[in-house]
Order: sequence, then structure tokens, then C-alpha cells
Amino acid sequence: MTARTATNLEVFGYVSFVPGDPEGTGKEQEPSDFASSADFTDMLAENNPDWRMDLCDEVIGTWRGEGGNLADMTLVWGVPQIRGGIIATAELADLCVDQCALVEDRFTLIAPDDYRQDFLEIKLFNVRGEELARESLYAEDDGDDDDDEE
Repeated sequence: MTARTATNLEVFGYVSFVPGDPEGTGKEQEPSDFASSADFTDMLAENNPDWRMDLCDEVIGTWRGEGGNLADMTLVWGVPQIRGGIIATAELADLCVDQCALVEDRFTLIAPDDYRQDFLEIKLFNVRGEELARESLYAEDDGDDDDDEE
């Protein structure tokens, strides 16, 4: 969830429920507790016209893969800043590891990240399956080194 404050910050966070006992009966099967996380940022989509998606992410656990390699299980939610998207995907090494249809122009994904030196990319597709946008969860070098220009 995201919301704007009166001081022009964006607050974001999530709530998750601890599942009940599927083998139990009655109330034992109900969620027994919840966890939450909240944060804020002054980096707003309207101040960054080059953003094609406004993303939030939070590591929510660890996954152990082949050969004991670990991945950060990452919750990603966002809002496209361009029109026409209907599906968002989380891709690791160009392999789709989660996808969802946009609902009210929002999406939520859970996917492994930072696995064997591969990092998540979030992609947005239109109804024809054409890629509209691609974003990394990591800041990229802006390329203003001036070393390449002579």
C-alpha cells in the first residue's frame, strides 16, 4: 500500500498474516498473528519523468536453492507510469518467476532476488504481449562520467 502525506512524502508498507494450522480445527486454522512493515520516501514518481514504473520492494525472507545458494524472497508492488500495461512480471536471469494482472493499475509480485549473482527485473506487458517497460530494483549508474566523451 502507498499513500501521500501532507508534507509531500510517500509512505508505503504491507501487512502479512501468519497462517493458522491447516491440520487444526476451527479457530486453529485461522491466521494467528500478523507482521507489518512501513517506510517513507521523498522520491516521487512525478519528480522522475523517466520512471516507467513506480516500484516499492521489501525482502520478506530467504530461499535456499540449488547447491545451497540463497535468494532474497522479495515482495514488489508498484504502479505503471505509462498506459497500456495489463501484466507485470518478475524475471530473474530472463526467467519469469512471478506474474500478475494489473488490478486498478497496480500490481504485486513475490520473487527470488540476488540469486547466483542474478537480480530481479520487473517488466510490464500490454495485451499483445509486447514489453512496455523494464525496471531493475537497483539504482543504475547515470553514466555522467565524462570519460567516454572526447
